[in-house]
Amino acid sequence: MNIFVSGFCEQEAVSPGYSQDGNVHVQWLDPEDFLLAASQAHEKLSDEKWMWFYRSPWSILLSPSCPFTNDFKDMIFQWTGLQRSALKLFHTSGLDMILVNRDSVPSAALHTSFGLDLSLPNDFLKQSDLVSVLGKLFEWIDPHSWDVLEALEAVSWNPDGNPLLRSYVDTPCSDVLMEVATLLKNGQQIPELLDEIKTKTQVIEQSKAEKAAFTQSHDELTRLASERQTALDELTEQYKSDSTAHQQKQEQAEQTIKEIKEENELLLLQLHQVQEELERYFLAGQDMSDTLTKSQETMRNSCMIIGKLMANNTNGIINH
Repeated sequence: MNIFVSGFCEQEAVSPGYSQDGNVHVQWLDPEDFLLAASQAHEKLSDEKWMWFYRSPWSILLSPSCPFTNDFKDMIFQWTGLQRSALKLFHTSGLDMILVNRDSVPSAALHTSFGLDLSLPNDFLKQSDLVSVLGKLFEWIDPHSWDVLEALEAVSWNPDGNPLLRSYVDTPCSDVLMEVATLLKNGQQIPELLDEIKTKTQVIEQSKAEKAAFTQSHDELTRLASERQTALDELTEQYKSDSTAHQQKQEQAEQTIKEIKEENELLLLQLHQVQEELERYFLAGQDMSDTLTKSQETMRNSCMIIGKLMANNTNGIINH
């Protein structure tokens, strides 16, 4: 089953989709597109329905989602035009078209009869006293809108069988008039309330801006602190590394100095030994020099004596 749905904003129905029944495919169309597509449909199909939802103009005015807040005449003109087009299509197209007053037909009835679950929001109003007052006012302000609404109600699908007719709307009693007067009185206070709301909104926005600035400053300080902490950690690690390297170099230097001292002590010991040997050789050499000198002196004396002896012997031989 394919059901084409229109007459209200798609945002007013729960997304995604409009049906819990897997055998029912529901497609929402913009009202103008719905009317155009239905007018171009060539024949009635057994598995195809065209469902048009409508509301009374005063119910639309009371709805929080009412798109017409300033131009009453424009709202009435558009509403009347759309509903008259839907009525004309209902009577002339030959399609399986269903008109539904969404304020008076419950969603459960739509689901039971068509497998359709629109889950419409709670602001769809019933016939409260205030709605009745506005309905009576429309009899005087724009009676033609009542003519169009009653024409819709005459052919609409209503399982309760209670169409909305102007003759069924009771004349408001004094209590209801007092309620309307109270609402009007409260409405006069709306500008003051709006000004107060505007002032409070400005204060809130200023507070948000100050909070955002504070948050930004806090984030910047946090970032700087983090960067400095990182730099400090790097310097600490570098210092530890340099300190370790310095300690190693110092230990190596101390070991080298120790080795040099040991070598120096060994060299001094060896030097002292060499000096002692030299002194011993020197003393020994000096003794030998003295002995040689004495020997040379003895030899000279001996030579002189021998010379004299030889001379005396020679003279003696000659004399004989």
